[in-house]
Formats: sequence, structure tokens, C-alpha cells
Amino acid sequence: MGISKDIKKENNFKVPENYFDYLPQEIMERIHSTEVKQVFSLNPALSFASLAILSAMAFLLIYFSQNPPSSQNEYVLTQNDIQYIIDNSSLYNIDDNSITEEYLSTNSATALTIDENVSEDEIKTFLEENINTNTIINDL
Repeated sequence: MGISKDIKKENNFKVPENYFDYLPQEIMERIHSTEVKQVFSLNPALSFASLAILSAMAFLLIYFSQNPPSSQNEYVLTQNDIQYIIDNSSLYNIDDNSITEEYLSTNSATALTIDENVSEDEIKTFLEENINTNTIINDL
């Protein structure tokens, strides 16, 4: 307890003269003198335009991922479909002559060598009797 007797009882903290008279004015000057720094500012017109572009891109991405563009591969016919077309040529305005002509006009490796002395009727008869529709379909 001897330490507390050695401590003087005087106030060591002092405020400069007229400090509180000028304190509010000094605070207001500091507030007005500092610049407000904006971290990021976006023009409203630019933000709406960018939002519209992003929305359109998202829509197109979703649309094309669900509905891929059509291609020619979608219309590949099966052998049953082709056989039905051949059997019902009146539905598609295809006659036997056009099928035979198309078959003869192909340049496939299995194309027949045709003697010029052979008539078209003989060729048609030969094809009808000796070649089935699967062979014709595969050759086309």
C-alpha cells in the first residue's frame, strides 16, 4: 500500500484551450473535404443492356440444348419404310420404270454390265425375277 501514497492526485490529461469551441466546425470541414471513392459504378442504361444480352444468351443456350438443330440424318428411312414405299408406289408417284431407271443409273461397284442389244423390258424382267428389293435398296 505504499505505492498509492506515492501517486500524485493531479490530472495529467489536458485539453487545448478553446478545443470544444472549434471541434464541431473542424469535424464538418473534414467530412466535406474528403472525397467519396466509388468502388464500382454502373450506368443504368448499360446495366439494362447487359442484362438483356445475358438473358438472350441464356435463353438460346437452353433452347438449343433442348432442341438441337435439325439435320438430314433425321429423315433416314428404315428398310421396312423403303419396302412399304416400293410396294405402294402409287402413294408416292413412283412407278416400276423409275425405280429400274434409278437402279441402272447408279455407278455402284455391283452395277450390272449391260449389253446394248438387250431391251429395257428384258432388263426389267431380269431384275424383277432375280434381284430382291433388299439388294436394290442396298445398292442405292
